[in-house]
Amino acid sequence: MAYHFHWSMDDILDLEHRDRRLYTDRIAALVTRGAGEG
Repeated sequence: MAYHFHWSMDDILDLEHRDRRLYTDRIAALVTRGAGEG
C-alpha cells in the first residue's frame, strides 16, 4: 500500500482493519489485471 499510494507506515497502520483490507484487495485486483495485460 505504501508503494502504490505513497503513504507512510503510520498512515497505513492508522486505518481500520476493514479499510486496510479493502485497499489491499483493490491493489491486488489491479496488479492481477495488469499482469494479465502484460
